[in-house]
Amino acid sequence: MFCANCGTKNADSAATCTTCGNTLARPVLALRREGDNLVIPIGASLPPYCVKCGQPSAGVVNRNFGWHQPWLYLLILFPGLLIYAIVATIVMKRQKIQVPLCDPHRQRRRMYLGIGWLLFLGCIPAGIWVGTSGPDMDGWGMLVGFGAFFASLVLFVLGSRVMAPKVITDVAGTYGGVSPAFLQYVEMQPQTAGAGR
Repeated sequence: MFCANCGTKNADSAATCTTCGNTLARPVLALRREGDNLVIPIGASLPPYCVKCGQPSAGVVNRNFGWHQPWLYLLILFPGLLIYAIVATIVMKRQKIQVPLCDPHRQRRRMYLGIGWLLFLGCIPAGIWVGTSGPDMDGWGMLVGFGAFFASLVLFVLGSRVMAPKVITDVAGTYGGVSPAFLQYVEMQPQTAGAGR
């Protein structure tokens, strides 16, 4: 952004001008729809309707979304998962959002997470139990244990994925996986709806 006092171009995240020290006024951004995506300014509130179906919400789920450039996933192949995790943690952009959900979607989310934890905690005991239940059952025990572990990961993803971040910057995040009904409701809001608090 440009300083109104001296005209110097500053980073969008800057609070003061690097040349004259003048306080930079950020433009107030509105919650808006862009195609099938929802753009949420940093610090904005979502209207009290379920993001999955557009019905009145029964409460919110506090989520801390993270996003980084997709090419960073190549670091998993080389030099490896540890380096990827370190680099991704450093450069990841984050946005905290209170996501409104209706009662059925809140219950479905709790069910996925609950079953996921049961499978995760029970994958080793279940594998051991099957593996020791008879002769030549070792392979089946490993298969059951691995299957329960993999299923728990799938359920964790399904339970935690209320919206999918497409990009997060210093001023706003763009999200997919939002219901068309919710997006239509956003379109009908006044221009100041969703402005940062």
